[in-house]
Amino acid sequence: MEENKIKVVNITVPITKSALTLRTIGDWHYGVRGVDLKEGERVIMREQDQHRGNQFELYTGDLPENNLTSSVGHGYDVEIRDPDIQVKSCTATLKKLQENLYGVKDISKLKVSASSVLSAGVIGNHEYRSRNASGTWLNEQMYGPSKILDMGISGLINLKITNAKLKMEKTYRIFVAHRPNNSNATSIETILRACKKKKGDISADLYVFGHYHRRVIYPDGVYDQNGNFKKVLFVVNPSPILYVEYADWAGFSPLDSAWYCNVYLPLDGYPYGKV
Repeated sequence: MEENKIKVVNITVPITKSALTLRTIGDWHYGVRGVDLKEGERVIMREQDQHRGNQFELYTGDLPENNLTSSVGHGYDVEIRDPDIQVKSCTATLKKLQENLYGVKDISKLKVSASSVLSAGVIGNHEYRSRNASGTWLNEQMYGPSKILDMGISGLINLKITNAKLKMEKTYRIFVAHRPNNSNATSIETILRACKKKKGDISADLYVFGHYHRRVIYPDGVYDQNGNFKKVLFVVNPSPILYVEYADWAGFSPLDSAWYCNVYLPLDGYPYGKV
């Protein structure tokens, strides 16, 4: 796997409505007390059923806690300490979610190309711990069997959505990474400052991150190389970790804690979403 190169992929998703639902998921930190994967399955599957035929999913990493002896983690409240159990449990949940997303009984038998997948994911800093310690890419172990397109550390997706009945199509350029920089701050101001800096480095219509454990959807604007103004959207997905307790400790509303974040990519207009 290339460590320092941004992966660029072209994906086409046919839809039946006038907008695609982009669902961002991540920061489960499974193994920490209070994170119930069974609940996550129910919540995300309900969303998948509601938006069937009009959705795409992005995983932003930090699915297992992966608390190694050489790393900083939630050492005081880890309920399941074995990283191997954490990874296998996350993989089993991803398989179930993918089977429901594609409407198949066995995801291992699904034949899907890199250009027609319905989900993609990047590695988080908690998975990257194993990369540093042993050269093991945990995202490959989880995403591969689940038929989730592995984008590595970060990636650009040219996501073309099409509607044959409306005879319309539109392509959105999406940058996805676990976090825009190395900051662990959770204030809205700090998060947006990091997102805007990334906008200056990489051109995209949508910037998707995890890491901060809170839901952020923020529209912004930029001038392209031709001097034309366009709108962009920054999206940070929330985390189910510890719910009210963690939210109070981190200094934000418990309403920001959840299993997913939905934004919408219309065939006509700009990406949008509501907090």
